[in-house]
Amino acid sequence: MSKSTAHKSGLAMIVQPGDLISDGRLEGPADDRLEHEALARAVAEVTLTANAPINIALFGPWGSGKSSIYSMIKSHVETQTDKKTSVVRYDAWKYGGQDLKRNFIESVANDLGLSQDPLFSHELHETTEASDLRLGSWAKRNWRSLLLGIAGALLLSLFFLLCVSAASALVQQIEFGVALASSMPAAGTVFGLVLVALLVGPKVLEGAVVKVSTSPPTGDDQFSRRFGALVNRVLKRGATRLVVFIDELDRCAPEDVVATLIDLKTFLDQKSCVFIVAADREVIERSLRKVPQAKPVRDSDPYYATPGAFLDKIFQHQISLPPLRPRALTKFARELVEVQAGIWSEMRDFDPALFDSVVFALVPVHVRSPRRVKVLLNDFAIKARVAESRGIPWQERAREIAVLSVLETEFPAVSSELIRLPRLLEFLRREREATSPEAIRVVELFGVEVEDREDELTEQDEVEESVADIETPAGALLTDGRIDRRGREDATLTLKRQLAAYLSKIAAANIPDPKPDLLYLQGAGHTEGLADPLLGDAVDFATETAPRSVVAAFAGQSSKVLGVAVRLIVAEGEANFGPGQLLAFESACLLLEEMDHEDLTHVASEIAPAILATRLRAGFPLEGIPGALMLAMIARNDEAFRDLVDRVNALNPTDELVSRIANTLPYADESQAKGLRTILVSSYSDSPGPLHEALSTLPLDTALDFWRASGNHVMAALSELESPASSAEATSRARAGGRPVPAAGAVATGEGRSRLLELIAAVESRTDNESLLSAVYLTLQGASNTDIRIEVDAIRERVLSQISDSQLIERHALFGMANSSSEGWVSWASYLNQSPDGIEVDAEVNALASQLLVEKAWSDLSVETDDKVLAVLPSIATRLAVYLTSEQVAELVEALETELLENLAWEPSPSEETVGVSAERRAEQRWTAHEFARALVDVVPQSQVEEILVRDICEGVASIELDEPSVSFLLRLVDGLSERASERLSEELESYEPRSDEALPLARLKIRSRTRYGGPAVAIAELAELAERQDDVRSIEIGTEWLRLNPTVEAVTSLMSSTPLPADPVGSYASRLTVEDRTDLWIHLESTSASDGMLTSVGRHGIDAEAVNHARSKLHGQSKQLERDRVIERLMTATVRAPEGTEAAKKATSELVIELLERNVAGDSRLAATVAIWAGGAARGSQTSIRRLFDEALSKKEDLLAKRILRDLNGLGLITPRKRGAFAWLLGR
Repeated sequence: MSKSTAHKSGLAMIVQPGDLISDGRLEGPADDRLEHEALARAVAEVTLTANAPINIALFGPWGSGKSSIYSMIKSHVETQTDKKTSVVRYDAWKYGGQDLKRNFIESVANDLGLSQDPLFSHELHETTEASDLRLGSWAKRNWRSLLLGIAGALLLSLFFLLCVSAASALVQQIEFGVALASSMPAAGTVFGLVLVALLVGPKVLEGAVVKVSTSPPTGDDQFSRRFGALVNRVLKRGATRLVVFIDELDRCAPEDVVATLIDLKTFLDQKSCVFIVAADREVIERSLRKVPQAKPVRDSDPYYATPGAFLDKIFQHQISLPPLRPRALTKFARELVEVQAGIWSEMRDFDPALFDSVVFALVPVHVRSPRRVKVLLNDFAIKARVAESRGIPWQERAREIAVLSVLETEFPAVSSELIRLPRLLEFLRREREATSPEAIRVVELFGVEVEDREDELTEQDEVEESVADIETPAGALLTDGRIDRRGREDATLTLKRQLAAYLSKIAAANIPDPKPDLLYLQGAGHTEGLADPLLGDAVDFATETAPRSVVAAFAGQSSKVLGVAVRLIVAEGEANFGPGQLLAFESACLLLEEMDHEDLTHVASEIAPAILATRLRAGFPLEGIPGALMLAMIARNDEAFRDLVDRVNALNPTDELVSRIANTLPYADESQAKGLRTILVSSYSDSPGPLHEALSTLPLDTALDFWRASGNHVMAALSELESPASSAEATSRARAGGRPVPAAGAVATGEGRSRLLELIAAVESRTDNESLLSAVYLTLQGASNTDIRIEVDAIRERVLSQISDSQLIERHALFGMANSSSEGWVSWASYLNQSPDGIEVDAEVNALASQLLVEKAWSDLSVETDDKVLAVLPSIATRLAVYLTSEQVAELVEALETELLENLAWEPSPSEETVGVSAERRAEQRWTAHEFARALVDVVPQSQVEEILVRDICEGVASIELDEPSVSFLLRLVDGLSERASERLSEELESYEPRSDEALPLARLKIRSRTRYGGPAVAIAELAELAERQDDVRSIEIGTEWLRLNPTVEAVTSLMSSTPLPADPVGSYASRLTVEDRTDLWIHLESTSASDGMLTSVGRHGIDAEAVNHARSKLHGQSKQLERDRVIERLMTATVRAPEGTEAAKKATSELVIELLERNVAGDSRLAATVAIWAGGAARGSQTSIRRLFDEALSKKEDLLAKRILRDLNGLGLITPRKRGAFAWLLGR
């Protein structure tokens, strides 16, 4: 496609302008890079000075520049003769064949511009006919007929003249003579027409036409004359000599070469003609040998039987081109491209050293043809551009492309083998040892063995063989006929040596071998996304590379990339056989281990058949078993899976291999997983690493499944390690998951505990370790070995601190309680009920909780003597109850009253007295029983439990002496009741008839129960006994608690009249009263000389006008100022507060202030100021009067009030501000 065509089609050009080196003839000496100009000039001088005709042979190998010499010869000839010598070129290969002579004349004529001349065009190929009109000879033969015709024409013209004249005279009324004169021209015209018709009519002229026929030349003489005519035409145009350059003769078939030379002899003797024949002399001689010659061989003069004698007959001058040195061709190649644009310019700009290296690689030592150099250069340019278009960085790979260009051009058989054997060049250079049979065969075929061949050949060796069987680095040898074996071996050995020399040359220059992606001009997997050429190399070399090296090449690649690579590597393996195939399959299996589950599943169906088909081969790699196992599991090929597992079990696999096998567990179904677990568990005692690694690296769900199925086996192995079993049978039981029997007197080794810690550390190393760590620890909690169990308990905090799921922790607590002593049981209970949403109760949890409640906690309640245990039993019961079903709890509730509480009798039995069970112990046991009962209210109706507890308390009230310890315990039990149960108890106690001295204890129980639910206060009569115990601390506590029931003010004042109560409880009680009731209580307390502290506790919550009026009335009876001051001082212990919606209190204080000011006593004026400030100002309508009275008092005595009081009064607007003088202002007064 031309550049313009490519642009019009919208396609980007691949090969750019300037990429390709022109292979045309040189147009002049300026382009001569092979220094042929001197030779061309010499030939031109011979052409012009020698006497024509002359024939010159120009010998040189194919591609040596003979055609370019033609251009230089032509330039010299035309320059020296001022273009009076015509120079033409004849292409013997293009125009040869059977019609060579005709083609020769036609081609030369065409070059000379005579192609339109029939003599040198179509008349050369076909017979032609022409018609010739010969009137002279016809007139001689027919003169009589011609005279008669003329006479007839005259008579006819005369008759026409007379008729026309008569008609004109008659019509125009003129004289006949005039009419006759005017008609004479018309009569002449008629005469001429008649005469012509008679002379040239078809019938008349038919006899005057003669047909001439010309046949094409056939014999040598005819061709010679025709060519002579051509030469004469040239000479007539001013040329002095015709030079014919015959080119491309050595390209013709052997028969055509000889025929061409023989046919050319027809034209060689033309005067003024010079023939220059350019050809490869070796080709001509070989052609002459193949054409039988009639020349006999003379022993005395053998030269005349040689090809040279034949050539001597044709050519007067024979000139040979000198051979080119290899260095000259390298220089030639560099000169061609160092000024070339396109890809060569890009390479020079990219890296001049790279440019030099590429040119060096493109010219092998054995290449002697400039044309061959151009072929290599152009092949490189095209390959580089195609590589670029396919995403291969050609500049980085330019040296490899150069080597590949040489191999494909010079040694195509080798490049073909590179597809199957990417490392073939390394094998041929002996840098790497060929191992596969195919590689060995190819190396023997193309490699050079340094062995001298014997000169003597056997008779069998002399037998001629078909050339079609010959294999060489350059492909099959092409030659006609049959050759002897020596010739074949010589040719093959030469090609091998040339190949070896070239490979040594590029290796010495550190030029890399072409990788397989360049053979395809596309990286392996390029169309599937494997864009990195290094990855493509790893795929291409997989059959000859160590699998671990292949895996290393793909380090860090995505799973999808690995999937592409695996498919391609398996395809490479399928195309190979023997060790190479197994290497590829092993690489694929190793890469499978690095892939994601989804990608692996996607590719498995495509590659599994090929890989699994080789599983039973002796050389199937052990390292590939994990990947093969994954394929077998995904493909559900159980037979292949069993074969692979059996092979592992029959060997002694390394820890690393077992670990990799463990990583295949995510792909296994249950039956397959069982086989894999067996491999791991069976090696655990000796090699724990793989199992530990599996637990730390497997997906969480897989690791959990593995542990649930194998945990007991592992724990048995730990126990055996810690305490070796007494026999082989016991060991077998341990491996099977049973509990090993320690040997009698066995001493703990510590190995089991150490292994346990390693196991826990492996699980802890996971970032998602919580559920697995819990599962492992849960299994270990059930260890039967004491030393193992102690170690498990020792790491409890370490493990549980890593578990955030409270449900898991609670499950551990239940198992810990079930498998530990009472002390450990209590410590484990602290972990219960930490889940805000509650634990998911399954059958195992339920059974454990029930067992712990009934068999452990329930039984311990009546016999436990440890205070610490008893202290936590209720809490434990509460925690355990949530794990029971409602039916289980209902049964416990029923048994609580009929069994537990009855067994814990309120009165001690003789047996209890005997064993010394104290009342305090019995009380603790009962309290714990109540706590048990309360633990059940979340799962059974609360009222049912509460009724039991209320009845038990009532039974205690009725059964025991209500002394202080008993009452205190009963109060403790009451405190444990709910509001509803407390109300129910209060009702029961109300109907109880107390015995002597039980009124107050019973009142205390009533007060406590009513306090619990907010019931009415106990009647004051029931507290009569308190009057007898005024100094008793307990009585004060009772009174204080009674106040919480909000008794009436009358009842309180009645009690306080006989029983002292603390100020704070009374104040708290007062805060709950109305202002009126609180004022009444305050007045009562003030009247009964209560302490200022008591008055403050009550009055601070607010009093109304009655309290002010109470103080006002007391002032009326006091005349002494100190007594009057005391009245106001006690009033101010309260806070004045009027009932809502009134200002009565403030009005009463204003009236008190006015009354005090009107006494005009300094002391009362000060009291008035104190009251006014305490009240927060004057009541509405009183402010003016109070201000006037204060102003009058101050006018009489300026220093009556302190400055602080004056500021406060001024702020309340109760005094008129005074103006200060300058002196007072300066003094700050």
